[in-house]
Amino acid sequence: MSRGIALATIIAIALVAAVPGALMARNAGSTTHYTETIDFVWDGGDCPLLPDGLTIHFVGALRGHFHLSTDANGVVHLNWGPDSVQGTATDNLGGRYRFNYHNMLVERESDVQIDILVTDHFNLVGRGVAHGLRVVFILKAQIVDGEFNVLFFKIQGDPIECDAI
Repeated sequence: MSRGIALATIIAIALVAAVPGALMARNAGSTTHYTETIDFVWDGGDCPLLPDGLTIHFVGALRGHFHLSTDANGVVHLNWGPDSVQGTATDNLGGRYRFNYHNMLVERESDVQIDILVTDHFNLVGRGVAHGLRVVFILKAQIVDGEFNVLFFKIQGDPIECDAI
């Protein structure tokens, strides 16, 4: 199994396991907006795109929303995000960066099928050895009669090992 298909399968299983309980509520709709300051250090993990021993300190502002509603046809709409983080980063070698991160999940669930769109991207630019780190993940899928079908899948970079957020 390719790494991309494995990642798509993991996300699909997580969505199917975590989201339906909330979707079964069939509420009229609610939206939650949130903001948060993030501040964390990433050691690069097993990211093959970064030199061993590099650590990066990130500070940024997270903004996002979560919306759940049911339309007149009984189709449940779940929108998580887009979450966006904008900020600055420094590394242990003196590098200085700007970064942005966007993540979004859109799901439509009816009695017949579930449509899923997941987008995730992270960019790190500046002066330092990690300049140009970019990770992109896009999945469009559909679940019909319990069968998971990938309609579109794209990765750039290494979203399994190199996604800092």
